[in-house]
Amino acid sequence: MKLTDIATKDARLPDFMREGWLEETLKELDNANLTPEQRADWEIAIARNMTAKYAMEDQIKDEVDKRVRKAEYNVQKAKSDAQKAEYDTKRKAIINLLNLGVLSVDQIAKVQEVSEQFVLSIQAEISGRQP
Repeated sequence: MKLTDIATKDARLPDFMREGWLEETLKELDNANLTPEQRADWEIAIARNMTAKYAMEDQIKDEVDKRVRKAEYNVQKAKSDAQKAEYDTKRKAIINLLNLGVLSVDQIAKVQEVSEQFVLSIQAEISGRQP
């Protein structure tokens, strides 16, 4: 401890000398030589730096939150679009199968993995009546 002021940067310090609280204490001791005006300026500079640091952290957090919300929205939209595309594909396939007139409503429902009610509603739609 007595030689820390003359130690070179290459000198290997004991592990306990690298602890945060000790570094802070040594810095405080170094700053004890300041005049009151210098000390006030130093404290103001620290306060400004901490304020800037917190503002930057808040800005980063806000940006991360914004990007997360946007990503979540995009995922939900993609899921919704995929569900709509799947619905449209199944609907077109059911219309084609109904128009062929080869399979029963039950068979079409099984092939398309939908309910018979869904097939009946499409059948009613294409024949011009409500289900």
